[in-house]
Amino acid sequence: MLVGVSAQTTNWRPIVTGCRAVRARSNSLSARIVARIEDEIRPYEQALISTTDHREAVRHHMDMMLAGLAEHRTPGEAELEFARELGRRRARQGLPLYALIQAYHVGYQELWEELFAEVQTQPGSETVAALPFAAGEAWAWVREISAAVAEAHEDATAGEHDADVKAQRRFVELLNQSGEPIEELFDAARALGFEPEADFQAMCTVADGLDQRRVERIQAALGVLGGGRCLVVEHGRLLILWQRAAVSEVRAVLERLAPDRAVGVGLARRGFAGARVTVGDAERALAVATRRGEDASFAQEWLASAMLQSEDRLIPILEPGLRVAEKHPGLLEVVVGFAEADFSIAAMARTHYLHPNTATYRLERWRELTGWNARSIDGLMKSLACALLLRRTARSTSDAGGS
Repeated sequence: MLVGVSAQTTNWRPIVTGCRAVRARSNSLSARIVARIEDEIRPYEQALISTTDHREAVRHHMDMMLAGLAEHRTPGEAELEFARELGRRRARQGLPLYALIQAYHVGYQELWEELFAEVQTQPGSETVAALPFAAGEAWAWVREISAAVAEAHEDATAGEHDADVKAQRRFVELLNQSGEPIEELFDAARALGFEPEADFQAMCTVADGLDQRRVERIQAALGVLGGGRCLVVEHGRLLILWQRAAVSEVRAVLERLAPDRAVGVGLARRGFAGARVTVGDAERALAVATRRGEDASFAQEWLASAMLQSEDRLIPILEPGLRVAEKHPGLLEVVVGFAEADFSIAAMARTHYLHPNTATYRLERWRELTGWNARSIDGLMKSLACALLLRRTARSTSDAGGS
């Protein structure tokens, strides 16, 4: 489809000349673009794409765009179909759509900068007049080609995604069945890339606001990390079970694609039995994370996780301390500080900027109001349990008096 004026119009001549000059060195430019893409976009390291295939595709896209700009037109059906076929091929090769679109933008950025520099070497005011129109048409190429690639890639991966979701749900169902692992569980695990006898680790977060497209992007990003992985959304939570990748890598995926939500992290545990337990770890840690509004690891928050799970049973036992702590938070602060200071009144008083007599008085006052002696095992355990449920620490709040 022709747009604007004819390619033979005088003021378009600098663009035609520039496109021809850049096209003459498309081999070296495509090699440079491919090197940058493979260096900056990590999924290209894992995808089954040869460098020759990659360079040829980039070069062909460059030639198409340069020819189109020289002819003063937007992409035709043949060029859009080439883009669609590449989208389908990259989907089969395991390249996530977000990475493919990023690569397109890198390539077109490099190409435009090369063309812009080339056109500016030409004399005359016609050059300045033509560049803004060329920029608009170049952006039209980026928009239309990217849309064609994305549509084809999504069509190619839709069926695969549905099958992958079913496989992951089935794995979790089999994992949760009681008794000895059955052969189907081993097959399901291996199909997802898991090593049945290796360590599994789980991470949970709330699934509120995560639509299917966002979940698919998370799936794709996790696949880039390598190793087995399983993602299931159910009962209002998003569960990830994986192997090999570091916790920080999995957390970074959620931070990027599902930000502003706390996560619970389970312990790395061996085999299918361990996989079941680490899922429970992550769920319990998520309860702590949700209450606090920040990430929680079962390795660090195991006691708080266990207590929250039994909160209804514990509250009647801990009610005296919870009631006093709400009215006199400074008293509980002193009790916790006393434990953290190796049961030294002097050390605790220094930490809390209190006179030792004041610190001693508050410990005694806590005992009077709750009936719990912080110097006894039973009294100390109940006091610290209150602190965990209230999320009090020796330094989490300022001195609140507490007489």
